[in-house]
Amino acid sequence: MDLWKGGKSVVVVTGATGVLGHAFSLQIARLVTPGSHLVLSSRSSENLCNLKDAILRINQDVQVSTLEWDLNNPDFRQYEDELQSVTNTQRNFAGQPIRLRSVNSFHSAVLIHCAAEIGDYSKTVQQIGADLEPLKNILNVNVVSLLAVSTAFLNTFGGGKAAMYKAIVNLTAPCAENAYASFGHDAISKAAKKMALDVLSKERPDVKAGSAFQPCCGGITGFLCNTRSEPRCGGDILKDFLFESGAVIGTNDVPVANGHRSVLANGI
Repeated sequence: MDLWKGGKSVVVVTGATGVLGHAFSLQIARLVTPGSHLVLSSRSSENLCNLKDAILRINQDVQVSTLEWDLNNPDFRQYEDELQSVTNTQRNFAGQPIRLRSVNSFHSAVLIHCAAEIGDYSKTVQQIGADLEPLKNILNVNVVSLLAVSTAFLNTFGGGKAAMYKAIVNLTAPCAENAYASFGHDAISKAAKKMALDVLSKERPDVKAGSAFQPCCGGITGFLCNTRSEPRCGGDILKDFLFESGAVIGTNDVPVANGHRSVLANGI
C-alpha cells in the first residue's frame, strides 16, 4: 500500500522541533498529496513557526497547524480539543460542540510520537528509585503523554470511517526489550510505550500501532560513547544503538534490530 498516495492525509507529529521530529516532518511534507494536513506539536512556538515556514517552502499545497504542548503536564482534554479545532472536525454552535464531516475527507490519519525524554544515563536503577521526581517527569513525557495524545488522536480521527487508514508510530530502541546497565530511565519508558501500543493494536485491529527503531543522531552518539566507558556498562552497547556518527539516517535505512523491521520501513 502506498500510504501517502491514496488520498489526503492528516499527520500529527509530537516533538516536531527535535532532531528526529524535524526530519520526519520535512520528509512527510515531500510525500503527502495536495490538501493534506500536518499538525506539529512542540514546547517552542518559535521553533514551530520556523519549521512551518520550512515545510511550506517544500510544499505549498499542504496545510500546517502548530500546537504548543507541554508534555511534562499531560492534558488529554487540551490535546483532544486542539486537535479537533485545528483540523476543523468540531465547531461550537450556540455553546454546543458540533462535529463536522471534514474529518471524513482524510484517507490516512497518522500519529508519530517523536517527543521523548531520555533521562540520566549516569543513574543506576537503585539511584532512580531514590529520586522519584525526575522519574515522574520522564514518565509524564514518555508514557502518560503518549497515552493521552494517542487517545485524543483516535477520538478525533479513529472513530468509524473517519479515516480509512489509521496508524500510530512510536520511536523505540533495543533497550525496550533488552537490559543495559545505566539505561534505566530510557529502558523503563521505552518498554512501557512499546507495551502500551502492543496492547492497543490488539484492542483496535483497525489501527496499525507499532514501533519504529529510531536512528541515532550526533547529540546522543557522544552520550553513548561516554556511557560505554563506564565500568558497569560493558563494551557492546554501541553495536545495538549506533548506526552512523553525526547523521540522522532515513528510517528505510535503519537495519533489522532484534528481528523486527521498522514500522515506517514497511510503509507504517
